[in-house]
Amino acid sequence: MPSEVYEYLRLGIELTNKHMALNEAFARWPKDRSVVLKVCQPHPEVESYFSNWLNLYAEDQLKEGAVIEEPFNIYLDTSGEKYAIMLHRGAVAEPTVTVLMSEALFWDIAARGNTVYTAFITGKPMVIQSTEGYDLRDLAHIDLILGLIHQSLLKRGIDITSLMRQ
Repeated sequence: MPSEVYEYLRLGIELTNKHMALNEAFARWPKDRSVVLKVCQPHPEVESYFSNWLNLYAEDQLKEGAVIEEPFNIYLDTSGEKYAIMLHRGAVAEPTVTVLMSEALFWDIAARGNTVYTAFITGKPMVIQSTEGYDLRDLAHIDLILGLIHQSLLKRGIDITSLMRQ
């Protein structure tokens, strides 16, 4: 059964690819970036006892089942004439960056209450993993994608609150 996060991303990316000028939006971005976004939900007891549960989870210091994660591979397909944002469930072997965040933070960012960058620098529950050290360009890249999704949905009268209530 698809999750609310997956349905939000799927619908948002479908509309964004159809209605937004992605070639223009990503003209100055590197074309070889692949982001794995892991949206994580802790067991309620883990969340209440460990304020740094996401860091512990990222470091494999929690028992199996303490956190449920849903990974999404998000990247920009530049192979065609028109760029397209791609979404696949699951992780890829070697992404340029992996971003772990709590589900609550994901919805806050999706609703544009925060950006990925401001959430990161203000210490919100997010972990960045990269083979070359985290790259703020990758954070900006995923934030641009989430921002375009939000704009595309709003232009069609779809807001995040109505999606969450279904």
